Amino acid sequence: MEPMSQAKPESRQEISPQAAGRITTLLRKSKLKVTRSRIAMLNLLSERQTHMSADEIADAMHASGHPIDRVTVYRNIDRMLEANLLAMVYIPGRAMHVGLRSNPGSPHHHFIVCQETGRIAEIDSCFLGNCWEHARGVIKQANGWELTGHVMQYVGLCPEAIAAGNGTAPGTGHPDPGELRRAASAR
Repeated sequence: MEPMSQAKPESRQEISPQAAGRITTLLRKSKLKVTRSRIAMLNLLSERQTHMSADEIADAMHASGHPIDRVTVYRNIDRMLEANLLAMVYIPGRAMHVGLRSNPGSPHHHFIVCQETGRIAEIDSCFLGNCWEHARGVIKQANGWELTGHVMQYVGLCPEAIAAGNGTAPGTGHPDPGELRRAASAR
């Protein structure tokens, strides 16, 4: 495998002035330093409208003429997660993925992840909202912990996986653990 610093990108894809301006404003509102790397990363995630691993981000940026090392990608991901610009998703059997929040800066974000295809869908509502204070009280009393927030991710089957009949135990509609293990080990 050729080291990333020696690979030649086909051509540098320019970021539109409008996109760069929007991203610059977003970074400033989040009190993050505006850098070319951050603008390019956020533009990539915005254009792709998907969640990507750090390696996928580095590879895509390099291919588009914005070479960046993986350490810089990870460092920027950490800072943008802290600023609530990105949201992270755990896909079983795969690397952590990040994506641009639909409402950047908002501390609340939930997802559904398809255990068969890895497809990710965002959920606009928080079902824990109605019982948050109760949950905080119960956990404080039972464990002594003071909850300051939560991360919620649902796992299930997307409509395409259901239609294909993938990943379900025969006749039950529930995930087939054996099939999931075989699929994960094949990756």
